[in-house]
Amino acid sequence: MAVSDAVDETIIQQEIINVYECKCCLTRYDERYGDPQNDIEKGTPFDTLTDYCCPVCEAPVVEFSLIEA
Repeated sequence: MAVSDAVDETIIQQEIINVYECKCCLTRYDERYGDPQNDIEKGTPFDTLTDYCCPVCEAPVVEFSLIEA
Protein backbone atom coordinates (compact mmCIF):
# COMPACT_ATOMS: atom_id res chain seq x y z
CA MET A 1 0.00 0.00 0.00
CA ALA A 2 1.41 3.36 -1.01
CA VAL A 3 1.57 6.26 1.44
CA SER A 4 -0.99 8.24 -0.56
CA ASP A 5 -3.41 5.27 -0.41
CA ALA A 6 -3.04 5.13 3.38
CA VAL A 7 -3.71 8.88 3.66
CA ASP A 8 -6.78 8.62 1.41
CA GLU A 9 -8.14 5.74 3.50
CA THR A 10 -7.62 7.71 6.72
CA ILE A 11 -9.50 10.69 5.29
CA ILE A 12 -12.38 8.48 4.20
CA GLN A 13 -12.60 6.88 7.66
CA GLN A 14 -12.77 10.21 9.51
CA GLU A 15 -16.10 10.69 11.16
CA ILE A 16 -18.09 13.86 10.62
CA ILE A 17 -18.95 15.33 14.01
CA ASN A 18 -21.73 17.86 14.34
CA VAL A 19 -21.62 20.49 17.05
CA TYR A 20 -24.63 22.66 17.80
CA GLU A 21 -24.60 25.90 19.78
CA CYS A 22 -27.35 27.56 21.78
CA LYS A 23 -28.03 31.01 20.33
CA CYS A 24 -29.05 32.29 23.77
CA CYS A 25 -26.09 31.32 25.96
CA LEU A 26 -23.56 29.72 23.56
CA THR A 27 -23.66 26.30 25.26
CA ARG A 28 -22.59 23.59 22.85
CA TYR A 29 -24.01 20.14 22.16
CA ASP A 30 -21.35 17.83 20.75
CA GLU A 31 -22.64 14.49 19.47
CA ARG A 32 -19.38 12.81 20.56
CA TYR A 33 -20.20 13.49 24.22
CA GLY A 34 -24.00 13.72 24.34
CA ASP A 35 -25.42 15.53 27.37
CA PRO A 36 -24.99 13.65 30.64
CA GLN A 37 -27.03 16.29 32.55
CA ASN A 38 -30.05 15.44 30.41
CA ASP A 39 -29.32 11.68 30.26
CA ILE A 40 -28.41 11.80 26.56
CA GLU A 41 -25.91 9.12 25.56
CA LYS A 42 -22.68 9.74 23.65
CA GLY A 43 -23.19 9.55 19.89
CA THR A 44 -26.83 10.68 19.96
CA PRO A 45 -27.52 12.75 16.81
CA PHE A 46 -28.87 16.20 17.59
CA ASP A 47 -31.57 15.78 14.95
CA THR A 48 -33.20 13.08 17.10
CA LEU A 49 -33.60 15.37 20.14
CA THR A 50 -37.11 16.71 19.58
CA ASP A 51 -37.79 17.71 23.21
CA TYR A 52 -34.25 18.85 24.06
CA CYS A 53 -33.62 21.97 26.14
CA CYS A 54 -30.32 23.71 26.82
CA PRO A 55 -28.90 22.45 30.12
CA VAL A 56 -27.78 25.99 31.05
CA CYS A 57 -30.55 28.39 30.00
CA GLU A 58 -33.35 25.92 29.13
CA ALA A 59 -33.74 27.29 25.59
CA PRO A 60 -35.64 24.89 23.32
CA VAL A 61 -33.98 22.82 20.60
CA VAL A 62 -34.96 25.37 17.90
CA GLU A 63 -32.56 27.87 19.51
CA PHE A 64 -29.53 25.73 18.56
CA SER A 65 -27.66 26.07 15.29
CA LEU A 66 -25.03 23.92 13.63
CA ILE A 67 -21.56 25.40 14.01
CA GLU A 68 -19.28 22.51 12.88
CA ALA A 69 -19.77 19.62 10.53
